[in-house]
Amino acid sequence: MYARAEHVARGALNRMQNRNECKAFEKWGMEASQIKVQEFKIKRAVLHMQASRIASAFVTWQANASTSRKVRDMNPAALERRAGQGHAESNFAAGRIAACVSDDDTSETTHGVLAVAIAS
Repeated sequence: MYARAEHVARGALNRMQNRNECKAFEKWGMEASQIKVQEFKIKRAVLHMQASRIASAFVTWQANASTSRKVRDMNPAALERRAGQGHAESNFAAGRIAACVSDDDTSETTHGVLAVAIAS
């Protein structure tokens, strides 16, 4: 009878141990899946930030490229024609551009000033 009780007790202990191991495995699996989801969210957020920065840089580049092309294509005669059209704001801007163009056209800062003058 003692052997039977020992056998039953061992069986109960094995079941409890197996249950605890199963719970530990389930907890590990749950934590692993949560970590995987968090890593995915972080990776997606980083990719989204990178994409927005790249898009912003492209828009800035595109705006600068179009402005520099406008400045490069303008010549003093075109500025005078534009000033002669009678638009107050274009006269002011054309005057600012003409003043900048009459300076040294080859310097880097002059082109920067031209870009600012056209943009404003």
